[in-house]
Amino acid sequence: MKKTILVLGILFLFSISVSAVSLTGKGPKAGLNLCKLSGDDMVFSNNGNQLTYEWNFSAGYSAGLFLTFNITDKIIFQPELLYSYKTVKIKDIDSKLKMKYIEVPFLFKYNFQPEGKIQPALFLGPYAALKNKARLLVDSASYAYLLDEDVKGDYEVDIKNIKRMDFGFIFGAGFDYVRDIGVFSFDIRYSLGLTSITTDKKSGWNLVDEKDEGMDLKNSSILFMLGYAF
Repeated sequence: MKKTILVLGILFLFSISVSAVSLTGKGPKAGLNLCKLSGDDMVFSNNGNQLTYEWNFSAGYSAGLFLTFNITDKIIFQPELLYSYKTVKIKDIDSKLKMKYIEVPFLFKYNFQPEGKIQPALFLGPYAALKNKARLLVDSASYAYLLDEDVKGDYEVDIKNIKRMDFGFIFGAGFDYVRDIGVFSFDIRYSLGLTSITTDKKSGWNLVDEKDEGMDLKNSSILFMLGYAF
């Protein structure tokens, strides 16, 4: 865990050092994310017992810091460091998967109107993410025979076979609103995981396929982000 955090930190600092001479902005960024898992139907397994359901979009949030470096007047490099809380609803029952990540996107942005007060842009780039936690919030009535104890109401369990690291690609569009006090930004982005988030089955609660093996599941999110650069 410490080594992974160190690698993410080094990558983020490297992105600063290689472009430090052209740093043009820095500030906070936050917004809403709508997350869903793409891939197989969901199968929950606990000591051999299984239940199968489908995924649905659910709302979470992302917040953190970003930097901007002008490569040219129109091309901007924008690394970010975000804390993301992602939730995925389970169709037809009152349960959801809750995942927390530290994410580092490396975005390249094309500014169509660098001299204007309103500056529309397109952007894309890769991201790396470190899992902080993955838990399942369940309705005990729906999962009664999977639970190891007699519980009532909502019940949270750790999902054991979620990978520590996730990698993917981001693309989107937005605009900057330039004022004397700073630059306000708004963007809509799509985040597509390129690697499965699950590993082989472990002891306890797992996300598995019908063969009781780790599924091919990828994170998929739509984000609405607001930022302020000074």
